Amino acid sequence: MGHQYLRKYTMILLNHPIFDLNSRPKMNPKVLCFTSSIRRPKMLRGCIRDILQQSYPNTWHGINFAYSPDDVSSEAFANNAVPLDDLDSDGRLKIAYNENAHNHINFINAIKAFDNYLDFDIYVKVDNDDIYKSNYVKNIVEFMQKNDCDICSTKTKWELNGFNLYKSTVDNLGGNPEETDFNMPPTFAFNKKALKALLEGEEKDWNIGWEDKFWRVKWANDGLKHLEIDNGDQFLWNIHGSNASIGHWLKIGGVPFGTHHTKLQETYKEHGRHQDLLKNIWFHEEKFIVFEMPTPRFDIGIIVHSNDLTKLKVGAFDRSKKLKFKEVHEGYDFRQGSQMTIFEAMIKTDEEYVGIVHAIDTFMDLALQDDLVE
Repeated sequence: MGHQYLRKYTMILLNHPIFDLNSRPKMNPKVLCFTSSIRRPKMLRGCIRDILQQSYPNTWHGINFAYSPDDVSSEAFANNAVPLDDLDSDGRLKIAYNENAHNHINFINAIKAFDNYLDFDIYVKVDNDDIYKSNYVKNIVEFMQKNDCDICSTKTKWELNGFNLYKSTVDNLGGNPEETDFNMPPTFAFNKKALKALLEGEEKDWNIGWEDKFWRVKWANDGLKHLEIDNGDQFLWNIHGSNASIGHWLKIGGVPFGTHHTKLQETYKEHGRHQDLLKNIWFHEEKFIVFEMPTPRFDIGIIVHSNDLTKLKVGAFDRSKKLKFKEVHEGYDFRQGSQMTIFEAMIKTDEEYVGIVHAIDTFMDLALQDDLVE
């Protein structure tokens, strides 16, 4: 009888969350940081060095170097490894080369740069354009060992914009499913259970948007647990004018928008690619920027609320004046709507105006694609 009770209560204890090996890493867990990079060799080098110098010693780094078919035909493509070939990793760094695909696949390919990727305990998403200081991974390991969660993420505390560093708190970039509290996508860290959920996703699932949108929806639908970690001192969000391959986070303001109007118009005439399409740029109540781009099919009005990121709105109207793009709050996935973000900061250099012009051109390129219109 005593043995029966012993077995019974042993099983009760082992089923307690503290003993759940799927949610809590073992002692000295193996951590796989993973990064997908497209045409950013200098940023990628810095990113790898951030991870190789982490204070937590049981850290590996998987890289997916994503390329286009046109890249392969270039004579210079064979030299892609040169900027990285001197990095001493003691086998902790693996670089895979794969044709550019959906962002979800790109990041999964980064994880699979290690053949034994399922042998790891914690998986840490690392974007190649942000800064991860030396205790970043250590803090994640300690947090996940102490807390019952499958995923953790942090808010920002610092925002690097060009050469200016601002004290800034941003909790997420939009796209959270209802009743979820995920923080910054570049800070997602998760266990093997959460990874297996992502690997089970089908194309119809991950085509809902960028990789982090799919991940959040999948994790929420599977009932996985997310907790917020206070790791913002070790993570610096880098805003450099082109933070996503088809989206832009730019800063504009610091002084009333009207003072930028003439300069922006002049810069667009010099550097813009759509001078024949862009009819006007103007400001409304120093809160909105409006770009007018009449075409045979559309009178495009792009309206960006700049002062309050949570009320960001961008719209495209056809000649019937009916809204053709969904209203979008935050985010930057053009394929899911009409997102472009321009928000508050100082503009001091000609290069910053050129960056805004580039963002306008990029939006116009995408606005003219049929698949963006409902």
